[in-house]
Amino acid sequence: MTKFLSSVLLVLLVSFGLSFGGPTHSAVRSSDTLVIWAINNGAGAQGSLKSLMRNYQKETGVSVNIVILEWIDAFEKIQKALLDTTGMEDSPDVVQLGSTWVPYFASVGGLRSLNSLSFKIDFSRFMEAGLRSAHLEGDTNYYAMPWFMDVRGLFVNERLWKELNVNESNVDSIGKFMGTLRAIGKSDLKNVAGKKVAPFAFPSKGDWSGAQQMAPVIWNFGGDFIVRDSAGLRSGLLDSNFLKGFAVYAAIMGDVDMAPNSLQDNSSQNTDRFVRSEQLMVYGTSELIRLLEFFPSEGGLRTTPIAEDGIMTIPFPIGPGGKAAFVGGSHLALSKRGDALRHAQAEKLLVYLLRADNMDAFSRKIGFLPADQGLVRIWMKDMRYTQLVNNLERGKTFLNIPEWGAIEALMNNLAGDVGRVNFKTLDAKKRAMGIAKLLVAADKAVNDILKAPVDSTKNQPSLEEIAKRLSDLPAEIEPTNLNLKPSPVSHTRDHEVFVVRCLIGVALLFMLWKLRSRIKKIRRIMKRKNK
Repeated sequence: MTKFLSSVLLVLLVSFGLSFGGPTHSAVRSSDTLVIWAINNGAGAQGSLKSLMRNYQKETGVSVNIVILEWIDAFEKIQKALLDTTGMEDSPDVVQLGSTWVPYFASVGGLRSLNSLSFKIDFSRFMEAGLRSAHLEGDTNYYAMPWFMDVRGLFVNERLWKELNVNESNVDSIGKFMGTLRAIGKSDLKNVAGKKVAPFAFPSKGDWSGAQQMAPVIWNFGGDFIVRDSAGLRSGLLDSNFLKGFAVYAAIMGDVDMAPNSLQDNSSQNTDRFVRSEQLMVYGTSELIRLLEFFPSEGGLRTTPIAEDGIMTIPFPIGPGGKAAFVGGSHLALSKRGDALRHAQAEKLLVYLLRADNMDAFSRKIGFLPADQGLVRIWMKDMRYTQLVNNLERGKTFLNIPEWGAIEALMNNLAGDVGRVNFKTLDAKKRAMGIAKLLVAADKAVNDILKAPVDSTKNQPSLEEIAKRLSDLPAEIEPTNLNLKPSPVSHTRDHEVFVVRCLIGVALLFMLWKLRSRIKKIRRIMKRKNK
């Protein structure tokens, strides 16, 4: 979930009166009260969770305290709660974890195995992409169950997209995608407010989603961050296919036509720009669709420019290695803390939360796809989610190893460093060499984290070879059918104005009819009196 959405939803969190910014330690809970720690999951999430817990108390007689964390520091707080041996009265019995966190907490002994619950939960109904993150490599135990799926997709401004006469065939390959971005970037495309519209962005300035942003490009060229060979796990950052994908990622990020705001925006600012209809495309999450149904006072986007223009989801362009979408999400796990009675109570709560009807109700409030295969098939009937479901079916996850958290942080820092090189260096050759140096350093750091054997790092390309590969980009194919002078007027807004005027007209006619009826009645009364 993005920090942009966390900041937007502050008003909603306060209005629900839930714990904010982390747990408190003042109140001692009773022995028959469970505690669930959830992370800020967006508009509607807290109210939905409170409703589920009220129903759970009615069904079982067991009350549940809800503690809401923020993504920015949730990992550290959960780490302390699960691993600190000192008493914490509000430590979680059930806890929400980011999908990439599960292997770490499982490896350090913070989570209980869920295998004994398989006959109550039915693991087979969950999406494979979610189950992959629920265990450690080589370990048959499941330490968490997927709750909802964070499936990334390319969202476009529907009005501008249609008026530009762009179609999916214009962006179905990397070369076409870059060519279309170039053509739009060189045009004078403006939104309803008369502001120039940027085509796209790979945000890099102090961003926390760098690995997720670059992943589909790298995967679609056949590369990966970590690879396994005969010697074990090692960095894949200097492999040929990784460099081909990274070259495209870095080139788009640093191009003033294709992505002019990449070097000054983080993910929140990038999404903000899309919401203001000042950017044609954004690589985001499905909660954008759900937020269109909430008013700004509720933390939503209902009256924003993008709500007026509309949102479409399109496939990510295919590369030589295929087409893969990043899939993350959140899992629910059980803490090892507590006694046998408390463990049994927590198991019942987990089973309840993972029941299909409850998963569906919660997912519909937050806009993220449920992790249940049967529910996903139902969601696919909604055209707004069809492409995201397609992405989910061919989605990839990061490798489920305990070390991934540290490696992801490295990749996020790498994205920021590449942005700085792009910003400071105009000469193409110097840019490529600067980025090559960053990749060599990152490759070494990843291998150090993995404790990769020295032999696995032999035969690496030289700096000059890396820089050359980074300069070898696909040929751009610009479309010939674009309408680069779309109407500056929002037809959606025109339609809404027309509907409002019609309603006002109907209301006025009704009032006139009522007034006429009243006048007739008064006249009849007056006539009787005169007689």
